[in-house]
Amino acid sequence: MKKTNQSFAAFKMIHAALLTGQLLFTGVITFVVYKLEKPLAATLDQPLQIAAILLAATAFFIGNAIFKKRLTFIQTQSTMALAQKFALYRTACIIQWVLLELSTLFSGICFLIAGNNSFLALAGMLIVLFGLQAPSKAKLALQLYIPPDELNTL
Repeated sequence: MKKTNQSFAAFKMIHAALLTGQLLFTGVITFVVYKLEKPLAATLDQPLQIAAILLAATAFFIGNAIFKKRLTFIQTQSTMALAQKFALYRTACIIQWVLLELSTLFSGICFLIAGNNSFLALAGMLIVLFGLQAPSKAKLALQLYIPPDELNTL
């Protein structure tokens, strides 16, 4: 029973660490940009906007598709042990999170290069979206069709 609580706590900690990293990175980049007198390469603004939006949309949709495909697989495995289901679920979540985080970091780098606040807004939106994907036992139970009290028996 203790292992489950530790596993889930570690899972939540991974999400919190990734979220904190994004917030710190965006904060540092924002500080650096506002300390610069002019952007590093303002001429790249338009191509970088297109690239950042395409990357964010692609990462979001691919991450969701991978997550849903893996979630469907886990849900259909009635004979699989709960610990194995949790491990597969955790992997699916992490893949989805990493894709979003890469988009956030790319937007931050684009903000550093071009100095356009739209990159900062995109990074902020991606961070909020990432934060909304925080793991919870209720969400885990709902998505894996597991009774909530069974989660403590992993």
